[in-house]
Amino acid sequence: MMGLAQERHYGNYYRLLSRVGWSGLTGARILLGLIVTLLLVGQPVVIGIDDTLERRWGKRIWGVGIYRDPVKSSHKHKVKSSGVRWQVMQVLVSLPWSQRVWRLPFFQCADVLPSHA
Repeated sequence: MMGLAQERHYGNYYRLLSRVGWSGLTGARILLGLIVTLLLVGQPVVIGIDDTLERRWGKRIWGVGIYRDPVKSSHKHKVKSSGVRWQVMQVLVSLPWSQRVWRLPFFQCADVLPSHA
């Protein structure tokens, strides 16, 4: 996504983010404040919440659980998959140059207690 797939020391970016003492909640609060003050002047604030299953497995992956897979399941057929379930909070914004509503994510977190149901 950032165009750094061919970067020789790409892992340094992950190492920087994991070692720096920063707060995701503080970052989300700042980002939400910027979105509201710059893009939603005089408009209602509409928040959307989405959950996504990242299919992963292994003993050393934090937060892995067994979840109902919404992509592979239907109303009659239930499929469970191993993975990490992410919740993404986003602001729904109508921009003047676009005909559609944009979703601007400002916070993402994984389930704290995985469900094995």
